[in-house]
Amino acid sequence: MQLQEALAGMPLTYTHICYLTNDMEKSIDALTAMGVKDLKKVEFALGVYVMANLPDGYAAPDAAEAGVLRVEIIEPNANGSFYREHLDRFGQGLHHIGVLVPDFDRYLDAFTTAGCQMLFDMRPKMTKTGDTPASEGAAAAGNYKMCYLDCAAIGFPTIELVGT
Repeated sequence: MQLQEALAGMPLTYTHICYLTNDMEKSIDALTAMGVKDLKKVEFALGVYVMANLPDGYAAPDAAEAGVLRVEIIEPNANGSFYREHLDRFGQGLHHIGVLVPDFDRYLDAFTTAGCQMLFDMRPKMTKTGDTPASEGAAAAGNYKMCYLDCAAIGFPTIELVGT
């Protein structure tokens, strides 16, 4: 089944892009120089991350639309985490695109049926209080679910699928 057929009529919201770095301070300096304000830096069990809203900009007519684009920058620590392994293997760069969905299980089924592969499943570790490292800073309430999907088989980068 094609992804287009599987997702027909199903809404989703892009929430952020994630960049892995070896030098958080250098990355923060670059974002600040490019006009990013209100950076939120948080230490968590797997390292340090910064979340920021990128300022609206203008490229050319019909080239961009106004809206909020968030960037998450992660500098993983040496604990052998999923992020550290990715950074060591591929170097600095795009790690994932965050997607928020209203029905996690339905979307997960659609993406995996289309060929995406589960990389990291956080569903069993999410709690109502948000006391797991991956849920720090996230809307981890109720039945919050999250996983990473390798979507190379459908010609797309890794997706962080988040929903209820």
